[in-house]
Amino acid sequence: MGLGGSTFIFTDWEDRELRLRAGDHMINTNCSAVHTRQALCCKMSVEYDKFLESGRKWFCHVDDDNYVNPQNLLRLLSAFSHSQDVYVGRPSLDHPIEAADHVRSDGSTTVKFWFATGGAGFCISRGLALKMSPWASLGNFISTAERVRLPDDCTIGYIIEGLLEVKLLHSPLFHSHLENLQRLQGETVLQQVTLSYGGPENKHNVVSVAGVFGLQQDPTRIPPAAQSPSTLRGPTRPGHPPSSQHTGIETLCVDLGDWDATEAALSKVGAVDLLVNNAAVAVLQPFLEVTKEAFDRSFDVNLRAVFHVSQIISRQMIARGVQGAIVNVSSQASQRALQEHAVYCSTKSALDMLTKVMALELGPHKIRVNSVNPTVVMTDMGRINWSEPQKAAAMISRIPLGKFAEVDDVVNSILFLLSDKSAMRTGVSLLVDGGFLVS
Repeated sequence: MGLGGSTFIFTDWEDRELRLRAGDHMINTNCSAVHTRQALCCKMSVEYDKFLESGRKWFCHVDDDNYVNPQNLLRLLSAFSHSQDVYVGRPSLDHPIEAADHVRSDGSTTVKFWFATGGAGFCISRGLALKMSPWASLGNFISTAERVRLPDDCTIGYIIEGLLEVKLLHSPLFHSHLENLQRLQGETVLQQVTLSYGGPENKHNVVSVAGVFGLQQDPTRIPPAAQSPSTLRGPTRPGHPPSSQHTGIETLCVDLGDWDATEAALSKVGAVDLLVNNAAVAVLQPFLEVTKEAFDRSFDVNLRAVFHVSQIISRQMIARGVQGAIVNVSSQASQRALQEHAVYCSTKSALDMLTKVMALELGPHKIRVNSVNPTVVMTDMGRINWSEPQKAAAMISRIPLGKFAEVDDVVNSILFLLSDKSAMRTGVSLLVDGGFLVS
């Protein structure tokens, strides 16, 4: 697989030739070679225990008919922290499965959960793997599987989603031999983390790809009959802004200043290709009168919430292979000092720099990040803070176009940055200030 010392091969018997090539990275599980639930769970139990013993950061399981693209695997995992709860892979079903369980807190005796199919491969962070230990380590995995009478990959999903209540990140970058390659575009092979080749006898799982890579470049990986198996079940095309004709709008009410509540709310949201971080507060106080409450609330909503929401959604985009776009709504106040705006100006200046760092780090994942920086906008918040005629007149006098912005002025700029018309823009702060900063 090209991962050197990070690869371990688990077998059912002592293969002398493989032992010479892999050394102590070949693990004889001493499990039965038959394809039964008990034998499969025996092997997974050994894999899990060996991972914990290794001290490594990520447990990535792939079957023996999988090809792994190490560069894409590392790129995917780089979006996450191994100390966090991460379970990423590809379900083989379009719905969660249901299994008999002990009596739960709500009185039910069954549990529904998603699982990543082992035939496509999956990855689990060390932080999450350690939490699985009561049900998975030292042979407990086998007894857990027997209790719910599930095979190995299903039992992994049962422990993680059903017991630990950590959601599977669904990723199309993992591929199993059960999927029809002929439906997919050839060049997406370059984006895959895993590929599964089912053999030339399965005509629906063989594609010929010209101009990507051939037998001479990788003679040990791709059989001549297949040339280059590839897959990527693409989401709806990124970069196309939502229109007013969309009726499937779902709203969630959450205090973005509450870290845990935000994470819980976003765990229920489906696939996101485009993100706009618009929520903000403006508590205006003279510098010498700024309170701790105003300071904390402003930074919690204006900066920390943007960081948190973007982190969650970006990880999902990366896991799904989406070339997404993010727009952060900043302000002209990030670049110009204003009376009684000490905290607000600080949050927006920090947001501009966060936008640039996000653009730098998410660019390799084909995710663009920009900000819009408007002048005063006639939203409810704008009217509250600029309703005093003398104060408003003083600000307008500094705007060459002689007026505050309307909501549509900002919306149109956001739609531009989300669209394919901005395909080469990232890390940009787009002023929507009527010329305020040049005055």
